[in-house]
Amino acid sequence: MTIVIHHTRSQPARTLAAPAAPASGERRERCAVVNADDFGFSTGVNIAVERAAREGVLTSASLMTNGAAFDHALDCLARAPRLGIGLHLCLTSGRSLLPHRDVPALTDSNGRFRLGFLQIAARCGSGNATFLEQVERELAAQFERLHAVPRRIDHVNSHRYVHTIPAIHAIVERLARPLGHIWIRRPVESLGPIRVWRHPAAAVRRLCNLPKRLVLKRFAQQVPVADRPGAHAAYRGLLDSGRMTAPTLRTLLDATAPGVTEVVTHPAVAGQDIPDDWSAADRRFAASRFRETEFQALVDRQVLALRDTGFIRLATFAEAPRIAGSGASSLS
Repeated sequence: MTIVIHHTRSQPARTLAAPAAPASGERRERCAVVNADDFGFSTGVNIAVERAAREGVLTSASLMTNGAAFDHALDCLARAPRLGIGLHLCLTSGRSLLPHRDVPALTDSNGRFRLGFLQIAARCGSGNATFLEQVERELAAQFERLHAVPRRIDHVNSHRYVHTIPAIHAIVERLARPLGHIWIRRPVESLGPIRVWRHPAAAVRRLCNLPKRLVLKRFAQQVPVADRPGAHAAYRGLLDSGRMTAPTLRTLLDATAPGVTEVVTHPAVAGQDIPDDWSAADRRFAASRFRETEFQALVDRQVLALRDTGFIRLATFAEAPRIAGSGASSLS
């Protein structure tokens, strides 16, 4: 059997129609979108994304339009013509696109984002109208910068999952409407394949990420499930965040059930440029050795060998609903 990596030719921007439901009795295919977050964050991330798209199983990437290496990411994108591309909104890392005077609730005097996920969630929960106005202003600027991307945008998500906060999710839904019927990440992850939990290191990592999983699940339950591609798709990568090793990736792909599953990764390669004005948190994030591990997983020979099984098809977000038919997937 062979895993077919299905791609479409480059097309001009257009509105995606909602996928039709499969006819009764129609066989639904197993389809996975293997996505890399943080494209544009640094040159090391960009190089890893380009290489994993050309040499590995990566089919999609989410672009940080406020990223320090945004222009470099566009150069890399030109060399990966089959890579699906989306928007990775950010309110917690790097600099805002707007000047500090326009978003003082979000940034320090140097224009760097100064709040974490829980701080942002608390301010949103308090109903602070001024704060939410500044959030919308900055996110609108990040959407606006997509005009520089010479490829159709097929999905939206965010750094540190800030788009899952209900008040921000409503803003994102509103800003995304001009892009058409695109995929907005819904990171509700089941506990997943028992085979992953049998590895001690993986089990410890997953246990550490359980609180994050519970918080995001609770937020997701507060947001109406929209009629969008991927609204009911399975999600993988939250529990394995920052530690998506080759054995874990192989297990997740092998355990994919009929329907669509998003598998999120965070690859980078060593030797990247780190700007002098980066915060300490951004420096630690960029220097993590596990990001190189995730890149190696995407180009791992045994992961690539899954192409010969025919068990699953790999796709972009735009392609996935058409391949799988429609609806959810689950991993057992």
